[in-house]
Amino acid sequence: MTFTTQSPAPDITKVVAKDGSGDYTTIQAAFDAVPDYYTGKYTIYVKPGIYKEKVVLAKNKVNVILGNFRSKK
Repeated sequence: MTFTTQSPAPDITKVVAKDGSGDYTTIQAAFDAVPDYYTGKYTIYVKPGIYKEKVVLAKNKVNVILGNFRSKK
């Protein structure tokens, strides 16, 4: 038996910032932008702020990592 697996896609990092300084202003918008069945790591960092959202990450949005944003000093 022979089969071929898909190569991993490049890792992607996006930033959510309520003040507009990131790639998205809402966590849900960042979740929605994740490609279906992405084979690389898709990291979403959230800058400090108050986010009043009910977020849903669809089951076809895989390899998503959600983390706190810490600026480099």
